[in-house]
Order: sequence, then C-alpha cells, then structure tokens
Amino acid sequence: MKMASQEHKRQRTADLLRAHLSPKKVSTVVGVSLKTVYNVRKAINSGNGIQRKLGSGGSNRKRTPEFLDALKSKIKQDPTTPMKKLAMELDVDRKTVKTAINSDLGFKSFVRTPRHLLTKSMQEKRLERCQKVLGFLKRNGSTVRVFSDEKIFTVDAVVNRQNDRYIAVSRAEVKGIFRTKHPAQVMVFGVVASDGKKMPPYFFKPGEKVGAESYYKVLRYHVLPWLKTNYPQGDYVWTQDGAPCHTATKVQEFCRKNFADFWAKDFWPPSSPDLNPLDYAVWGVLEARVNKTSHPNTESLKTAIKEAWTDLSDDFIVNSCRSFRSRVEAVISNNGGHIE
Repeated sequence: MKMASQEHKRQRTADLLRAHLSPKKVSTVVGVSLKTVYNVRKAINSGNGIQRKLGSGGSNRKRTPEFLDALKSKIKQDPTTPMKKLAMELDVDRKTVKTAINSDLGFKSFVRTPRHLLTKSMQEKRLERCQKVLGFLKRNGSTVRVFSDEKIFTVDAVVNRQNDRYIAVSRAEVKGIFRTKHPAQVMVFGVVASDGKKMPPYFFKPGEKVGAESYYKVLRYHVLPWLKTNYPQGDYVWTQDGAPCHTATKVQEFCRKNFADFWAKDFWPPSSPDLNPLDYAVWGVLEARVNKTSHPNTESLKTAIKEAWTDLSDDFIVNSCRSFRSRVEAVISNNGGHIE
C-alpha cells in the first residue's frame, strides 16, 4: 500500500512538472520533498522515466568525478556561492553538494569576518611591537596584565544571522527582531585583569565625546583607585590601545607618574583588536547576553550590562586573558599579519 502511494506521488509530481509548475510549488502540492521533485525532474529530462526501486538511494552515484570537477570549478570561480545555489545549478539536492564539499573535496564552509586592512608598514609595526610585548611577558611572567577598552552598546537587539533561530510550526509564528532608525546608545569602559578581576563598568555621559580630558578623568577618579585597592603591592601593568585619547600627552604623563607600570604609546601593537581580551572575548559574550532582546531605554540597557558584567566568572576572564600571549606569538609567526 505504501509503495502504491509513493508511486502515485511520483507520478503526480511528474505530471505537474510537465505542466510547468515550479519545483517548490510541486513539492507543496504533492507533499514531497524538493529532493524528490528534483529527482523526478532529472529522470524526465534524461528520458529514463520516473520509476526507481524503493530504497535504492543514489545520492552517492551523483558524486561522479565529472560532478566533482564541475563543483570544484564553480567554487573556484566564486567561493562565496551558497550551497543552495550550487545545488540548483548542478540540479542536485543541497545535501549532495554539502557531502561532496566536505567529504569528497575536503573543503569547509567558514564564516567571513570583517578585518582591519593592514598595510605593509602596519604589519611591520605590529611585528616589531609584538616582539617587544613578548619580551616583556618573558621577563615579567608573574605580573598581572590589566587590559582596557571602550565599546558602544545600543538598546536594539543584536541578531547573529547565522546562529539565531526560532523554532515554530510556520514562519507566521516567528517573532521578528525590530530595529529603530537611530537607537539610543551608551559608551562603556571596561577593565579586566589576567588574574580574573574586573573593574565595575564605567558609563560615559550621553553624547560625551571620549577625548583626552574625559579619559584622563576616568583614569584618575575610577581606574587608579581600583588599581590601588586591588593591587596595593603594585604587581600589575596597565595596558591600553593606540586610540588618540589614550596616547595624548596628558594621559601618558598621568599613567607614567601614577601607575605601577604601564605600556607607553609606542608599545601596544597598532590595529590589534585581535590581541585585546575585551575585543576577542569579553565584549562578544557580554553583547550576546545583554542584547538578546531590545531595551526600552538606556537605563534598562545599563542595568543589563551591569548584571551581565557581574556574572562574568573569574575563570572566564582568566582564560580569556591567558590566550593573549599565544596570540602575540601567532602574530609574530605570521610576520605581523592577521591571525583570525
């Protein structure tokens, strides 16, 4: 009885295809998968009829040397072509393409990430300064490294298009993610240390420009008291990237006179968010928790940031900072180039 039903569906599929209905429409009307529709269409085009033995499969038979050569050629022409489009162009199921790419060709599908454009001179400077940083780490292995950075958070939810999913019976049930044209935002200053400690997040005033004067005040009235409380013996080194407000003369002089140790403006490698634990670890985790849903106002956003920041475990901070040295070594091995 089951065989008869399947035969009927395949015959109906063939009839509708001959009537020039689209494969997607046929799949919906007959109640079969797109893979079945494509198989029937291929059988019609080849003139071999639509009958096949149940359970015979045959997806592996499609991955012939000629098919793999054609697939490899298309990938070489445009590595960004979606698997779905490749499947349509080669008239096979998407699963066949995925299996061929992973198992037969040995390729993998990677997420493309935005990167800083590194000129030759920038790579040379990254290499030179990473060598200086590595030398410091070798000489001062027990010194606590204190990392800092600023980040803008908005009240809108942040969606990861690759991983965010909503399980439902139909698309009509899926709740959308709404965005505002000019979402309210807050600028957050974060500080984490290689021993797992973290300073409470500091929020700049709405619309405040983060310049040398405002950054100087943050260091004097918030960072310095926190460092003195947590590291009374002075067993730490303060680090910051090459942002203009960080390299300003007033800020550099303050750090030199008041911090136990700090990396001057000619020490931190330029264009290196891939070396700051806040950039490559902390901010991403924080944003995923804080901006899973939208916030009605900035006060709600600040509250969520404070709670998520408090929930960051010491182990997470330690592990995030621990990979700093290996990343520095990776930059050196790559002659100052990108490492991710």
